[in-house]
Amino acid sequence: MEFFKKLLNGAFGEPELSPFDQMPAEDEVFPEGGIFVAPVLGDEFVPATGRLYLGPEFRSLVSEGQSVVCGQLLAEIECSQVILEVISTCSCIIESVLVNDGEVVQSEQPLFKVSQP
Repeated sequence: MEFFKKLLNGAFGEPELSPFDQMPAEDEVFPEGGIFVAPVLGDEFVPATGRLYLGPEFRSLVSEGQSVVCGQLLAEIECSQVILEVISTCSCIIESVLVNDGEVVQSEQPLFKVSQP
């Protein structure tokens, strides 16, 4: 049964999060103003005319007060069945999540307010 759970990776519940490689300390960059923003969402994520498009939906993978390390996945943004990942560029503490899960986000919209540990 475990084999099928790993094979289907979340089809019957929460997916199993895979470990990530922590970035070296010298590669860490604290975000300007302590704010992580959404990536630039270009025209390639907007489907052809005539199809229903609700916009890029946000899903946070961290919570307020949580400590994160450089390279950790913070959120996913689903754009036309493509998942964009928001990855931490530094070790920090999440002060606040500025967007609710399921909300539509815009390019470079503030997503997280962070502080240094």
